Amino acid sequence: MFLPGTLDILAQDVRVSLRRLRREPTFALAVALTLSLGIGASTAVFGLVSTTLLSRIPYDAPDRLVVGRTTRNHAGASSVSTPDYLDYRDSNHSFDSLAAFWARPRPATVTGGDEPWSAVTVRATWNLFRTLKVDPVVGRHFLPQEETDSGACPVIVSFQLWQSRFGGSVDILGRTVMLSGVPHTIVGVLPRSFRFSALDALLGTSQIPGKALPPMDVDVWRLMTRTGDDGARHLHNYYLLGRLKPGVTMARAQADVDAISTALEKEYPASNKGKGLRLVSLQEYMGGGVRGGLVLPAAATGCLLLIACANVAGLLLARGQRRMSDVAVRSALGASRPRLVRQLLTESVALTLPAGVVGIGVAYLLQRVLLQLVPAGRLGVSQPVVDGPVLLFALVTSVVTGVLVGVVPALRGAAASPSSHLGAGRQGCERGHGSRMWGGLVALQIAISIVLLVGPGLVVRSLFRLSAVDLGFASDRILTARIGITASAYPDRARRQAFFTSVVDRIRALPGVVAAGTTSNLPIQDSGNTWPVRSDDQQPSSTNPREGAESVKVRQVSPGYFATMNMPIVRGRGIQETDRDGAPAVAVVSESLARRLYADRDPVGRPAILVDFINGAEIRYEIVGVIRDAHLSSARVGGDQVLYVSMLQANSLTMRTAVRTSGDAPGLAAPIRRIVGQQDRNALVADIATMGAIVDDAFADFRLVAKYLALCAGAALLLAAVGLYGSLAYYVSQQGHEIGVRMAMGATRGGILALVLRRGAWLVAGGVVVGVAAAYPGTRLVRHLLFETVPLDPATYASAVLVLGVVAATACLVPALRATRVDPAVVLRGE
Repeated sequence: MFLPGTLDILAQDVRVSLRRLRREPTFALAVALTLSLGIGASTAVFGLVSTTLLSRIPYDAPDRLVVGRTTRNHAGASSVSTPDYLDYRDSNHSFDSLAAFWARPRPATVTGGDEPWSAVTVRATWNLFRTLKVDPVVGRHFLPQEETDSGACPVIVSFQLWQSRFGGSVDILGRTVMLSGVPHTIVGVLPRSFRFSALDALLGTSQIPGKALPPMDVDVWRLMTRTGDDGARHLHNYYLLGRLKPGVTMARAQADVDAISTALEKEYPASNKGKGLRLVSLQEYMGGGVRGGLVLPAAATGCLLLIACANVAGLLLARGQRRMSDVAVRSALGASRPRLVRQLLTESVALTLPAGVVGIGVAYLLQRVLLQLVPAGRLGVSQPVVDGPVLLFALVTSVVTGVLVGVVPALRGAAASPSSHLGAGRQGCERGHGSRMWGGLVALQIAISIVLLVGPGLVVRSLFRLSAVDLGFASDRILTARIGITASAYPDRARRQAFFTSVVDRIRALPGVVAAGTTSNLPIQDSGNTWPVRSDDQQPSSTNPREGAESVKVRQVSPGYFATMNMPIVRGRGIQETDRDGAPAVAVVSESLARRLYADRDPVGRPAILVDFINGAEIRYEIVGVIRDAHLSSARVGGDQVLYVSMLQANSLTMRTAVRTSGDAPGLAAPIRRIVGQQDRNALVADIATMGAIVDDAFADFRLVAKYLALCAGAALLLAAVGLYGSLAYYVSQQGHEIGVRMAMGATRGGILALVLRRGAWLVAGGVVVGVAAAYPGTRLVRHLLFETVPLDPATYASAVLVLGVVAATACLVPALRATRVDPAVVLRGE
């Protein structure tokens, strides 16, 4: 009996609410649009959380999958060496299976067809897919015995590559593909649903925009062998992925690998001193980058929802004040206070539910922006997701928001009584109390708006300063391309050097080419590894020749490269045509490296000793020049320590070509392809891009963050302006009698204008004071983005207050002007 009765009453409340909303379509539309911004933004953030952090990993029993990474003295997290992995795999008692795969996908040139093409490859252990419990749809897994067979070159290809390059042919098994000139045999094809992007999360992401690596789907999986060239304990190239045995906890597994780490440290102190292995669950590790990337958008959208709620609460307070007589009559007719509260709350929820519907569309649009702000693509999320959990979240948020914004107006409205309503003094007191409450809500909106203006202001200011940084090289009218050859076609270094020299010479002869050169790593795009370099004053350790050396980026460059990139030599000379095999090994060093190696002494003519990272051998270079520092890794990081060596004394199979033009740089792409093809039809030309585009891409994520924050700030500013306007308009409507009397007694229109503007100014001033005080703690969320900008930057705070002041003045002026048009005669006749 109770439930049907309750449902009948609820249905009656809903019908009454809908009838009233039909009589107030403008008010209902204003509430729906206001809340749709906050609810939509919150739903967009939840959608990403739901589809990344809360969803199941697409592997069998994912709760038993763990990731292992190397630590040094219990800090940091990096990849693992092959010998260390083998010891952990063979000595542990906690894993059903412990696998490894390359920490970085690498491109390989595929030849043998009509034209060469590039495939993304990853080297993995024979048991990786068995650990994940992913079986090939065609063919077989890698075999354990193939791990020790140096002659075996089996590969497993992705389903997408099988379809696109091999036409889904059923006879793909046993087919030979040439990867960088080496024949490999296809033994299997992975399922269509398998994506490396899930594992690619292990690559990690920087919380500084512009540093996150794009997600990669692997084309070809190669087998890690014990006889590979990365078999030294100090060469860390693999991530570990293990499946725990049933009943084994993470703590027990960590204790197990800790014991192995201790034993390895005792047995191999030169390479394993202070080295450990940290285990985390795959779910926790995969969500790390997304979790960090969502903190800032979540905070901004939370503030936006709070402003929207405060705005709507103010509207409901004003609406409730107008309906006091209606509520009082219902009370006089016998309606109880709980019954009145329930009716008013039902009306509030009926207002916010349409906002949730509109908010779903807003969420879909905002997710497109958020997907570019956070590394969700690494978890396989590339399109906006509006599924059951997201729809449920929007519904619950709408209902909860309706209750929160409606509870105070409902309680105030239900407290009205016939006697209090008929008392004019009492009504005036109620109006004053409601006006003060709405004023407080407006001040709250102003305060939050200041916080949302300061954050984006600091980020935009940092972006401007970052864009103005002198990178140390020119980027205008420069076309770049990656050119690769195979070791089998060019078995010795002389042929390799001759190929690249010939290609560059022919490119220089093209019409419109001003200069051309090659480098092993392009600025910004190719950060590359660091190598130990020391001066002749520094004595190496007898046990570790790399100890005490400087960590230096090494770049192979051709004669003419510095001129092409407008990188000035400040002392000595650059790389020349005579710096080739048979001549003394020479190097040009950056200013920062020159200072670190030889302090105040002239480095020209002195040696720079590079320690080979693989075998520990020393290579002695004579410093012939010093070049100005350049930003090679990031626009944020200047003064990279760099050792430039001659391409004609190196042994590379892949080089990056840079071509400066006097006109249209992209127009040279086809001639460059033709030149390389004529030189060698199997040589690969890929990654053609202008240097300007590469630099712009480095700022793309930063710009997206700034745009998203600016969008939230703009929406907050608009809502605060609407709230301020509504508050003053309500004040004018409630004080119409007093204003008329003042004007009848001689008050000027200027005085009335000042009266209303003064009230608005007090609301704005209170919100500004609170907002400025709250803005500094709020900048903690954007401090990792700031560049040459302090969190208490006076110009940014002043600009935020100024912008808000202009918007607030505009919002205040309209109701203030309306107050000056009150006709005293009409007011007095009403009395």
